[in-house]
Amino acid sequence: MNRRKIISSIGSGSLLALAGCLNQDSSSQEDTTEQATGTENESEETTEESEPQEFELRTLGVSADGPDSVVLSGEIVGYNEGDDISAHIQIKTNQNDEWVPTGERFSFRAEHITESREFSRVLSNGVRGGVEYQYRATAEVNGEMLYGETRSFNIQDLDISSAQIEFGEPELIGEDTASDTIAVVEVPVENVSEFDSGEISGEVRWFDDQNTYLGDSYGSLYTLRAGESGYLRVSSYADGLNQDSITNFELTTDYNITPPESEGIDVIDSNLNLSEYPWTVTGRATNERSDSPNRVDGIVRFYDGSAVVLGDVTDTQDTSNVPEGSNWEFEIRILQGDIAVAREADDYEVIFDI
Repeated sequence: MNRRKIISSIGSGSLLALAGCLNQDSSSQEDTTEQATGTENESEETTEESEPQEFELRTLGVSADGPDSVVLSGEIVGYNEGDDISAHIQIKTNQNDEWVPTGERFSFRAEHITESREFSRVLSNGVRGGVEYQYRATAEVNGEMLYGETRSFNIQDLDISSAQIEFGEPELIGEDTASDTIAVVEVPVENVSEFDSGEISGEVRWFDDQNTYLGDSYGSLYTLRAGESGYLRVSSYADGLNQDSITNFELTTDYNITPPESEGIDVIDSNLNLSEYPWTVTGRATNERSDSPNRVDGIVRFYDGSAVVLGDVTDTQDTSNVPEGSNWEFEIRILQGDIAVAREADDYEVIFDI
């Protein structure tokens, strides 16, 4: 449906000349009035056709009060009375090149020919940093699909306070384990904002020299604080792929713009054991929360001598029986794929994610 004709009809009606007690001298005036009235009636009985009006579907802007309240808007205008219209907002990203709806459709029954209606949707999962978002308004009008202009935005286009992570050039390296050499993609990262970030994530798709897809792997950094720099590492170890079979890769990255909740559980002391297997970080922590969680993630962050974050490890801890105000012992295991980073580090810290 490219163009729509809107027909405006001017209703015809008969204008009645009022007769009164007029003298003979007014008869000629009455004849003139009747002739004029007849001309007007003939004109009104002629149906006039307006200029064709094109139906418009507009993709409007994006606004946000925070990372979890991003609103995308559209508008429809120029429809006929009685039209059935179902409007929507679609979105896709540079990580998923498929248009998906952001929520339920908006259904309208048109009442006025030139009336415009705006509609909007809040992104249900919020937004992530390092992702390019595209969105467009869509409408089904009397069974025919129409699409508005495609627009785009990223987290820096929104007027909200958030972390900003910059990614450097990734490098494919080999790393020896006890039984094999694994492939690792290492990416320099830096938090150039004044806000702590949430988890920084990377996904790698592995290929051989014939461009055959071998599988994919995931890696992450728990957080980068304001001004910190470090490395995001994605290892093939957990997926059973060794370096010999891998010659190429594709990397996608993103990050959570808000830091995770970690207040209320404080580390009292800790000890790093890398001399014998199992490799662990053990210690004591205290629970100061009245709403004590059943499980928390214990995170060990490893640093070099310049306070660059080399990587981290995460291990879930059971805290279901820990009362408020009491201490408890934790044990965070370091797996084979992370032992090289732990041994390279000059320092570490333990934090907990609730």
